[in-house]
Amino acid sequence: MSSRFMYQTIQLPGRYNGAFGPSARGDAVGAGVKLLHKASIALNRWSVSYRVNKELEALALEIEKEMSSYEEQHPSAAVETGVLVVVGIQEWAIPDPTGTRAQMFLSIHVGGAGCDPVAVMKDYVSTPRLVPGAAKGWRRCDEYIWVTRGPR
Repeated sequence: MSSRFMYQTIQLPGRYNGAFGPSARGDAVGAGVKLLHKASIALNRWSVSYRVNKELEALALEIEKEMSSYEEQHPSAAVETGVLVVVGIQEWAIPDPTGTRAQMFLSIHVGGAGCDPVAVMKDYVSTPRLVPGAAKGWRRCDEYIWVTRGPR
């Protein structure tokens, strides 16, 4: 994996990622956004982490393009520019007897760019969009990753 980017997982406590409609969007998003520590790979120790990291490598040019475009439009931005990447994962709707839910990769796309991850996240969640759904017996969960440039 290229070390030109750093990844931070975004946590949205108390919000079911698979919810859709007006209850899934709104002002509560801004208050709950929390960035986890930076890492050179995304979603470490997840069952789908290998696939997600491979997909992020394939998305590297688009991520760089989004960052550069934002920086051109906002030359006075003094803070670090980042890109929101949305990873769609499907998991069993009902866990097995041990409480485990199998997971599978669904999709990945760029959700926006900016200097403030809370604002970008809030804008993304409040905008209706079509995304691939989960299969019968599964549910869709979105994971959000904030991507910034790595050490130069």
